[in-house]
Amino acid sequence: MRWQFDWSTFTIHATSDRKPLAVRAWTGRTILGSKRRDFRFIVKQGLTGCTVPFKSSPPDYVAKFGTLCMQPIPFLLHPVTPPTAQGDGLWHFSSTIQDIPKVGYRALFIEADFRHGPFHKPFILTTEAMIAPNTLPFAPCNTTTCLTHFT
Repeated sequence: MRWQFDWSTFTIHATSDRKPLAVRAWTGRTILGSKRRDFRFIVKQGLTGCTVPFKSSPPDYVAKFGTLCMQPIPFLLHPVTPPTAQGDGLWHFSSTIQDIPKVGYRALFIEADFRHGPFHKPFILTTEAMIAPNTLPFAPCNTTTCLTHFT
């Protein structure tokens, strides 16, 4: 499976030389009001604790893993074009990000199910995630000062 991002329309175009049994697209949005380009579900607690948009981890997690913060970002099914055969011998399918947020970010990726081998075992491939808008919430990092510190 191969794919390309069309940044002018925020569309992922994917192709495969085998027909997928199923194709799904998934989209998630960063927490409302957050300017972070961060889709992680669990992050390490900062010095100030778990502040909005993060939620404190349950006590059983704290005992096992230490203090973590949870950021509930569900990925929901999103429309995707069904695979269609074209004259090039490939199956084509695509999905487009809609409702690009003015604050925060939306991510989209495509998942395709195939069967492989003599026993037709499930084989699932995904594209990379496309994140819109295609901007970063901070200046570029080119020095050792910012390359060695994580928040």
